[in-house]
Order: sequence, then structure tokens, then C-alpha cells
Amino acid sequence: MFELLPANALINDINKALINAYKQIRNVPAAFLEAVNKFDEDKHCFNGLYRVNGKGCFNVPYNNSRRATFNEKAIRGISEYLQGGNYYGWRF
Repeated sequence: MFELLPANALINDINKALINAYKQIRNVPAAFLEAVNKFDEDKHCFNGLYRVNGKGCFNVPYNNSRRATFNEKAIRGISEYLQGGNYYGWRF
């Protein structure tokens, strides 16, 4: 999604949790990174995947690997880029 880097972007998804994640990355990247780090410690999952079922419950198998599941530098860069975006939770 971030390969094109248009000057003006509208980000829309019916998944309000995803839109909220973008807003948190934009507004409070340090707090987002802290939460991701805590999540990484608590729920280290298969291939670094996070997924919920229809009831909103976490449902990914455990992964024994301890490699990092997020890139702090990339998240901070995305935070800078997202400063000018618009975010909506509309249906398509």
C-alpha cells in the first residue's frame, strides 16, 4: 500500500480496527510501538500474523521463532507519511 506514496491519499476499510491502527500510527507512533512490542511479547504468532475470528477473538497458532515481527523504522516512516491522510471506515 505504501509503495506509491501519493501526495494526497484517502484510506478506507470496513475494518474499523485497521483504520484505528493507522490513526494511532499517525498520531502517537511511540505509544503504538510500545503496544506492538507488548503484543509481540504476549502473542508471538505464526509468521508474525495477527488475525481474529468472526467473534473478534484472537486465532493464530503459536510460532516458536523469536525473530522481530515489526520494523520500528518503517512504522516511524509510515507515521510521517500518514500525517496528511484521511481515514474512513466506510463500506465500499
